[in-house]
Amino acid sequence: METRTQYVQRKRRENEAERRLAEAAEWGEAKLHDFDNNGAAKAVVGDAAEVPGIVFGVGRGVGLDLKAIKDGAGFAWDLANPLSAHHDDAVATGRDLVAGGAGYVASRAADPALIGQDVSALRDRLNRNLNPGATAVAPTMQGEIARRFALAANQGELGWNVASLALPLGGELKSAQELGRFAPRGAAKYLAMNATPGEAERFAQLYNGLGHHAFIPRNATWDKVPGVGTVGNLLGIAPETLQGRVPKWLVDSPFNVLKPNVETGQFYRLHFGVDDNFNGGKVGRAYGGTSWSGKGFNWEKYGKLKRLVYGTPGATKAVGLGGPAVLDGVGRVTDPGGAQRR
Repeated sequence: METRTQYVQRKRRENEAERRLAEAAEWGEAKLHDFDNNGAAKAVVGDAAEVPGIVFGVGRGVGLDLKAIKDGAGFAWDLANPLSAHHDDAVATGRDLVAGGAGYVASRAADPALIGQDVSALRDRLNRNLNPGATAVAPTMQGEIARRFALAANQGELGWNVASLALPLGGELKSAQELGRFAPRGAAKYLAMNATPGEAERFAQLYNGLGHHAFIPRNATWDKVPGVGTVGNLLGIAPETLQGRVPKWLVDSPFNVLKPNVETGQFYRLHFGVDDNFNGGKVGRAYGGTSWSGKGFNWEKYGKLKRLVYGTPGATKAVGLGGPAVLDGVGRVTDPGGAQRR
């Protein structure tokens, strides 16, 4: 047990340590103020603040994505489950989202000049939130460190968003939670669908096939590519000119092939939903040689909207769908002044 003398001595040491820390902080702050009017010093220290800022921004992006995936899965469950206590709220939210999107499209169709204003406003916002030269240097050294750190964090978060959407499974990971990507690994869930033991074993293996060709079929000629024939007619291109094969590098590009890193059964379920021409298959002799069908497993054939959401490769989403989402997200991160804004 500590004696009174020991207690007094310990408190003196603690108070002395606190005093010295306060003096050091005061000295450091005073030294920073000495450089408040030194532009070169601010530039050097600001550059040094960028690396930890970028690392922080990437971490922030990862954290927000994990939350979005969790919230998205919860929302999908509430929306699909009439017995959920939050079903009505989810339906109302879904209707509001659709109505808001339709309203935006209608307003821009009625006045295309608004699109130019949107692009201009977005460009200005990106410039402010990412470019150190777009906003004034802070009047103090401490403020400049904070400003450059915040800008670098925005850059790191934006970099993470773009990279994660462009990864082979990034787009699907962020938009297809209910496809079973987060279901427990293994054969049990396929046995529950009345798959044979051999089918369940095969389905539980990691998918390593060719993937789903979303827009351009394998071995397609140009006239079979959606929209090409129509454009060719408008441009007066002879039909026989469009009979050539589409290059393999384009057919098999990540912008055309949907190939998420999931179990074979999970991919087959996705492929069945998004492709009218895919209805089932047959497992190899090692797994019993039986034939199976998605209909037999009560899998869903998706409508047009779900095919767009779940059948679009991640790289294409990054360009066509991810871009607006990423750019809009920049408006919600911390601005150089430290305030949260939309």
